[in-house]
Amino acid sequence: EPEENIVYSFQDIYPRAYYMPYSPANPDGYDEDNDERTEREHALLARAVNYVSHMIPWDLNLDYNDDGLVDNISFVVKGGVGDWADLLWPHRWALYNEEAYINGIRVWDFNFLLLNTPYFEVGTLSHELMHTFGFPDLYNYYIYEEPVGSWDVMAGTSTPPQQATMHTKWKYGKWIDEIPLLTEAGYYSLKTNQFNKTGSAYGIASTNPFEYFVLEYRKKQSPFDSGVPRTGIIITRINSEFDGNADTDYEYFFDEVYVYRIGGTVTGGGNVGNAAFNGMPVSSLTEFGPHTDPSPFLSDGTVCNFILNEFSRTNSDSLTFYFNPNPTSISEFSILKNNIAIYPNPANDILQVDIPVVPSTALGYKLYDTQMRIVKRGVLNRLNNTLDISALKSGLYFLHIPDYEDLGLYKIIKHKN
Repeated sequence: EPEENIVYSFQDIYPRAYYMPYSPANPDGYDEDNDERTEREHALLARAVNYVSHMIPWDLNLDYNDDGLVDNISFVVKGGVGDWADLLWPHRWALYNEEAYINGIRVWDFNFLLLNTPYFEVGTLSHELMHTFGFPDLYNYYIYEEPVGSWDVMAGTSTPPQQATMHTKWKYGKWIDEIPLLTEAGYYSLKTNQFNKTGSAYGIASTNPFEYFVLEYRKKQSPFDSGVPRTGIIITRINSEFDGNADTDYEYFFDEVYVYRIGGTVTGGGNVGNAAFNGMPVSSLTEFGPHTDPSPFLSDGTVCNFILNEFSRTNSDSLTFYFNPNPTSISEFSILKNNIAIYPNPANDILQVDIPVVPSTALGYKLYDTQMRIVKRGVLNRLNNTLDISALKSGLYFLHIPDYEDLGLYKIIKHKN
């Protein structure tokens, strides 16, 4: 807070039009085809620094990393914004064309912000400051797609600003030490991105050594993630050959970070707000695999063969899920006919399963749909040898009893209710 609650301002020697592009209606503007914009902006900021430098206390630490440069400075300009990427547009840059000092330390990294505009809010301030820390833009400059949307402050800002995704926290912020890879089948838990440095991200390798998947749990809650679309686990595809998403054209440049969502394809599309996986009944994202929408496709369209499902329904500080790195396909099984009796088949609701020799211990079973997604699981024994399929949609299913027939499937047909 300023001493005596006084805010000092600087008025430049040139009018606002001088810092706007040249046009017949603005003959005093800068020429966009040469370095006039840089020269004018940097001279403006140097004059502003020189005006206020004597007001900055000498004991204020402006260089925490001891590199001889002011860590960061923000310039707030009165008025509204110009067009995107013009001088009068929020941006981060370095003052390399002029030399300006505060307490003997050179001003270098800076954020340029406009006061009288919706862009002047804490989300934009945070976004531009993150550039100073090395974080790239995660939105596309030249095409109208949303690879990340409001799941990361470097793609779309909210107030208060939302978190960065775990990959960017790891790569650019160095704020987490590692993202461990999942390799074995099993149940795993994720803590929220917002409050946890460890246990808040998992990675999954792909068939491409330069691409992999990252899972993180985003909970829609204050203070910072109240602006994310939904609560659940989001799955991102990381392409390590690129830094940021700015130059994506889907021909030579691809997104570094992409958030999977319903309807998404290798060239964009879909609703990035509908990207949270959880087990809530209202959610349409409950499974992620080669036959789901979305599926784990890479930048070139290759679909990877693993399954994530059984996402927990709780809205707690952690969510669990099941990872299967080697899902089965129908071709790996033989279709059995006469080993056991299943009747009535087709059926509407209840199936009787008679096994010739039923052991004293229970036999676990799984019921798959035609895309080999598990739709039901349970146990069969002498006291319980029926299957309730009343909740399933009509169609073809496959019953697998691994302890009885390791690689055998039994066809089941569910009639319409």
